[in-house]
Amino acid sequence: HSMTLLCQHKLLLSHSNPDMIERVEKAHKQGKFFQEFKPVPHSLMDKTGTDKQIVQRNIMNHGHPSPDSWRLANWGALWDVGISTHGKLLLRAPSQAGMRFDTQFEPPIQVYCALEHLGFAVLAYAIGPKEIWRGRYRNGVEVRHYKNSMRRIPYQIGINTDDEYFLSNKFWEGIEEQNEMLDRSN
Repeated sequence: HSMTLLCQHKLLLSHSNPDMIERVEKAHKQGKFFQEFKPVPHSLMDKTGTDKQIVQRNIMNHGHPSPDSWRLANWGALWDVGISTHGKLLLRAPSQAGMRFDTQFEPPIQVYCALEHLGFAVLAYAIGPKEIWRGRYRNGVEVRHYKNSMRRIPYQIGINTDDEYFLSNKFWEGIEEQNEMLDRSN
C-alpha cells in the first residue's frame, strides 16, 4: 500500500457491557467517535470577545488557543472518525467493535485513555506517517518501533506474529467466526 503522510490505525475495543459497544457503533455511524468519548470542551467553542481575548481565555482554561489545537493534542487529528470518513466497522459483536481510521500525526492516545477509563479494553495498532514507525497500544502502554532505529528492533509492526495477524483480514474474519459460533451456542 502507498506511503502516506497520515497515521493509520486499527482499533479493537472490548467491553463486558453490550450497551457500551452500541455507544461506539452509534458514535461511529454519526462520525463522532472521538467527540463521544473525548469531547472538545464546550467552553473552547465560546466565540465571545475579541480574537485576542478568546485565545487568552482558551489557553488559560484549556492550555490550547483554539479547538483545532486541542483536537490535534487530544485526537491526533483535526477531524473525527466514523463511517463517512473511514467506512463501516471492521467488526461488530456484542462485546467487541473494531475499526480502522487515519489521523494527521499521532495516535489518539487521549481517546484511548478515556475509553479505558470507561472500562473498555483497548488494543490498537498504528503505522506512522511515511511508515517511519509502527506501534501498538495495549493496557495503557504505547510501544513504537522506528524504521531507522539505532537499536536493532525488528521493524515489523510486530514484536510478534500476532501483531501482523491483527492487521490482516484473517484476524477480523476469525473473530467474526468465533462470534457466530457463540451466537449459535447461546
